[in-house]
Amino acid sequence: MTGARSWETRALEHLQRRTVGVLSGMQVFGSLAVGVSSSFGSVVAYEVTDSEGVAGLTRTVALLGAALCGLPLASLATRFGRRPALGFGWLSAAAGGVMQTAAIMRQDLWLLLAGLLVFSVGSATGFQARFAGADLAAEEHRTRDLSLIMWMSTVGVVAGPNLAAPGRWIGAMTGLTPMAGLYVISGAGGLIAAVIAFVGLRPDPLKIAQHRDADHADRQPKTVPLRHALVEVWSIPAARFAVISCALAHMVMVVVMTLTAVFMHQGHHGLEAIGLTISLHTLGMFAFSPLVGVLADRIGRGRTVLLGSGVSFGSLLVCLIGQDSWLLLTIGLFGLGLGWSLSMVAGSALLSTTAPTPIRARAQGLSDTLNGLLAAFGAGISGPVMAAFGFGWLTIISMALLVPIGLLSRSALQHR
Repeated sequence: MTGARSWETRALEHLQRRTVGVLSGMQVFGSLAVGVSSSFGSVVAYEVTDSEGVAGLTRTVALLGAALCGLPLASLATRFGRRPALGFGWLSAAAGGVMQTAAIMRQDLWLLLAGLLVFSVGSATGFQARFAGADLAAEEHRTRDLSLIMWMSTVGVVAGPNLAAPGRWIGAMTGLTPMAGLYVISGAGGLIAAVIAFVGLRPDPLKIAQHRDADHADRQPKTVPLRHALVEVWSIPAARFAVISCALAHMVMVVVMTLTAVFMHQGHHGLEAIGLTISLHTLGMFAFSPLVGVLADRIGRGRTVLLGSGVSFGSLLVCLIGQDSWLLLTIGLFGLGLGWSLSMVAGSALLSTTAPTPIRARAQGLSDTLNGLLAAFGAGISGPVMAAFGFGWLTIISMALLVPIGLLSRSALQHR
């Protein structure tokens, strides 16, 4: 019996290493698609409409679409596995990239918004991929493996905003505008990510995890109704804290970043300068994820979430003070990305650890849905706030949004 268990453990470790490798490759290309679309969507809308409010609306549509896809993708994964959920999600991103390319050429705002809505399925897929990296991970390595998947997003999200030159080249070769050329790259990234998911995620990690846990409990895998799953995860204090802290950390980042490109564009910064600033911000979001994972496993996931909130608060203060300085603004936005990483990596791992296996995927879907809904609301108000009061007020509002994380942490983590 011991020998059989040892063989099973080694087989699962091998499968986990393979799964992390496949997910890593998928995330490189998928995040490239997301990096292009998210960085320049507001600029495209601003050029089409000459309206800050409409420019912010594009981010709202994208985030709202991603939010509405969170629970359906999680339910799809629960019933059929990660492979179809991630594969079809990235195929949607490829289709959205094609629609956005056409919208840019036609200067059609409604087609642009429709393309963003379809593409947003891919954005939700990119976030749910991090949880797939934890499906088969050992408890002591769950944060590390989850963070590695997020880390692989660094390549795409940092490179994406800096593809202005390749976009111009593609535009010149195909008769498209430089901006449309960028979205050709975005669509291609989504398509490659989909192929990797469909081909590489065999056997499916979530299905293996469900059957493994059911076997250990001497029962058949069960599917918990969605409503019961949501009630159960909300009744677990640490899981509830993880969901809320991830949502607020994400909302804070989005409120500031939605119109950062427009704010810099109004300050007569070129696409390359805007791209560099956004790249450094996304570098902070993803590049240090493995170190964040090690830190969270060492000092605790709840403490790491609180550390992330503190880093974000200090970085927003730098943005407020230095909003007229490209250097200070860039430093502040880099720190904001790092604070997001600390909160999101640790919060996601805390949720994956505290949510029982039968409801884990749906709990993760709930988290991503709440992330998207609050972020969409934040993106929606960012345009009117900036138009009426200026960029500084976006940072002040964001600092206030971080306060509840600290207030909720003590009671939640004591009852873990």
